[in-house]
Amino acid sequence: KKAGPTSKNLENSEAVAKFLAKPDSHVIGFLEEGSELQKTFKKVADAMGEDYVFGYTYDSKAAEEYKHKNEIVIVRAKHLQSKMEDSEAVYSGEAKVSDIKFWIAETFHGIVGHRTTTNQEQFKRPLVTAYYDVDYVKNIKGTNYWRNRVMKVGKKLQEEGLKVNFAVSSQ
Repeated sequence: KKAGPTSKNLENSEAVAKFLAKPDSHVIGFLEEGSELQKTFKKVADAMGEDYVFGYTYDSKAAEEYKHKNEIVIVRAKHLQSKMEDSEAVYSGEAKVSDIKFWIAETFHGIVGHRTTTNQEQFKRPLVTAYYDVDYVKNIKGTNYWRNRVMKVGKKLQEEGLKVNFAVSSQ
């Protein structure tokens, strides 16, 4: 279990940049204080904070700099960013807890996520997992070479309307 708040308050653009520089994917709210989306975001973070990294900002300059106003955004970790999918996913539905939770669960890992022992429950079935020596510390290029091959297949199947999830994993 995590100790402390389920989401981190990011006071300004520098705090947002520092938060996003960590080697994780993040769920970040560029929120208007007191808005319906802000209240819902807090409930979602409280419910899902054990599994995902949440942060939020009320700073209008940060919202302007990152081009998100009163939006919830998933920002993929730098090492998981690819030309085959956007580095960010923006929530566009209603401010309903169940809808946002579903969107995060469906969208967080992208076309091909990095499955580990700590996040394996987040991957929905049917799941195709490519097992190899995934190493995002010493061999980012080689690891992403194989991930991109899996991503080509995943993207093609998604475009054909098949609902199959993909992951890469060492174990």
